[in-house]
Amino acid sequence: MTRKLHTLDELRAQLSYDPDTGLFHWLGRPAYWMKPGAQAGALVNGYVSITQEGTCYQAHRIAWLFMTGTWPEAEVDHQNNQRDDNRWSNLRAATSAENKRNRPVRKDSQTQVKGVTPHACGRFRAKIRHNGKHYHLGLFATVQEASDAYQAAAIRFQGEFAHLTPPASGA
Repeated sequence: MTRKLHTLDELRAQLSYDPDTGLFHWLGRPAYWMKPGAQAGALVNGYVSITQEGTCYQAHRIAWLFMTGTWPEAEVDHQNNQRDDNRWSNLRAATSAENKRNRPVRKDSQTQVKGVTPHACGRFRAKIRHNGKHYHLGLFATVQEASDAYQAAAIRFQGEFAHLTPPASGA
């Protein structure tokens, strides 16, 4: 069963949003144990979720509604990859593909550098995916050289949505 999305006026009657902090607060008492002014939302998979009359919303989507007057058409990306940072300056509209480009390096990465994997020959392979196609960027003697190749390709292909790995310590 699909639930109806609340309107901006319905949500504004219940919630306040501070675009500088990204926090929502209840204007009324959504439950007997909550006080007016209490911070709204709970963390679910790292995202702030707010339930209103049985419908659960991600707070960044409500923030988009509050600031633009319309529900987001696609996805809302957290520029800094902090899922609970709903400051307006940290949010931007994104397609699903753009949102995926901004993902950080996987936790199980052997090199801890996005786009770089060890190769059987002892060198490091840099590769990137763009528009469903894989691009082999080369084999490099060091992780840093492979990272530099990946980051140059990420800027070229992904633009503002490229998630760049900070330089390695001592580099």
